[in-house]
Amino acid sequence: MTATLEKKQSKTKKPKPQTEIPQDKLKNFVGEVKNLHKISAHLVHPLSRFRINVWTKEEKEGHIIPFFHLTESYYVYYTPTGEILDETIRKPITKEDIFK
Repeated sequence: MTATLEKKQSKTKKPKPQTEIPQDKLKNFVGEVKNLHKISAHLVHPLSRFRINVWTKEEKEGHIIPFFHLTESYYVYYTPTGEILDETIRKPITKEDIFK
């Protein structure tokens, strides 16, 4: 009787939330980035919501220390099937943005 109860419980379990996104999936999601330093993904919500940050590195003549820039940032959902869904809210384009 306990075996059938365990089978029922295992069938009704929800998929375990993801806690990491593999680097190859991050690179595919972000695409080609000039002067890429690193792509990092941080879990910001227990239900597989991540913040993906794209960092670039710039070497300038006359400077000893390189400059690091956060060039892109995404808020995403990483599905149990391994898909990355972009949930970033983008700022709408206004006339002021176009006619600067």
